[in-house]
Amino acid sequence: DGEVIRLIVPPLTQERREEFVKLAKTKTEGVRIMIRQIRQEGVNKIRDQFTNKTITEDQKFNFEKEIQDETDKKIERADELLESKVVELTTV
Repeated sequence: DGEVIRLIVPPLTQERREEFVKLAKTKTEGVRIMIRQIRQEGVNKIRDQFTNKTITEDQKFNFEKEIQDETDKKIERADELLESKVVELTTV
């Protein structure tokens, strides 16, 4: 229509919706793994600093707790996004 391109996309079948849900779950698990890897890198840096005596033991425990709290928040957020996406995909 002049300057607009129109594409007709057929509605999703139940089978295709289930494939998308499975893909979303796989991608979310990948995100969880990346978050845990970042947490591990942070914890390793903190332990190195503690070993090198640049931070105290109390600081080490506080930093590790902060990292774990942030990790939990990010994983929870990823799970919330997955749940909303599953609801969106399964709603006809």
